[in-house]
Amino acid sequence: MTSAATSSRDLVRRSLQGSSTDRTPVIMHLGMYAPRLQQLTFHKVAHDPTLLANAVQSAQKLFGCDGVIPLIDTTLEAESCGCRVVWTEKDEPAVMSHPLADGTGGEGLGGEISSQPTGRLAVALEATQRLGTIMGRTVALLPAITGPVTIGQHLRGPGFLTELNQGEDAAADTLAIATRTTLDVARHYLDAEMEFLVVVDPLLAYVEPEHLSWIADALLPLWNVAGFFGAQVLLQTRTSGRPHLDGCLNFGADALVLEEGMPGDAVDLPTVREACIGAAVPPSLLGLEIAEIEFTAESWRRETCPPGSFLTFSTVPRSTPPENVQALLRAVSGHVL
Repeated sequence: MTSAATSSRDLVRRSLQGSSTDRTPVIMHLGMYAPRLQQLTFHKVAHDPTLLANAVQSAQKLFGCDGVIPLIDTTLEAESCGCRVVWTEKDEPAVMSHPLADGTGGEGLGGEISSQPTGRLAVALEATQRLGTIMGRTVALLPAITGPVTIGQHLRGPGFLTELNQGEDAAADTLAIATRTTLDVARHYLDAEMEFLVVVDPLLAYVEPEHLSWIADALLPLWNVAGFFGAQVLLQTRTSGRPHLDGCLNFGADALVLEEGMPGDAVDLPTVREACIGAAVPPSLLGLEIAEIEFTAESWRRETCPPGSFLTFSTVPRSTPPENVQALLRAVSGHVL
């Protein structure tokens, strides 16, 4: 995808800075798709840093994407904070208990992450550090951390979003704990000299626009710490319309990544000129016949992506043939801005 191996990381950085680039950079989330290429389960790879790093590295070599998100798993921090996590028949982790559901506790939550990561979070950190050593000079490596709204839901339970949208004190207390956890994990990646971070917070989409200022204030320390380290931070979420989008644009992240599949699909991204926005390639394109992919993907890119944007594959269904991924990459990556 690039004529020189050293250009991918710089291409992503320039795009996030709002600089002109000769084509649209592509960032892929590989952590849940890469094991399939190795004929491994995600469960096995998620518990072994060597398997995870090797799978992601092999997938990046196969597809040649400019940036890699090694793993998006919003249960990692929850598990480290005491939530019980089980694995479903779909080979995916799910949170089954909520330590703050009864309104008590929480004094130590986040502290164990700050001092000594354990479990699958430690696996993700170690695998990312290995990938940074192997390919971090040529490919943009973007480790993902879970945002405070999603962590808050895991800690407090299904009622958290209602409490948050009603401005209740219990939600503010939970949000403070969740934000501390997000910041603790971010510091581990920044200490490992990561140049990029992705804050993944899908449940942010369900916060009413008038309450987004709570989240903006909570995340301010993260932007400050990242700025001290010279790292660029992306916020990945969904949006429920232009008022919600405008609220997210005011957060202070270097770029906003919009996931596919929400009513916010109706937001006219080409009219949003004031920020760097990444558009997620719809997984539905990957299910087309290869002969259809090029035309359909090119039409989607023209209609959806504003000039100066970048593209992400935040989800690649694990049943997708690699030939389809390669065809879609060819269709969307050669666009001259």
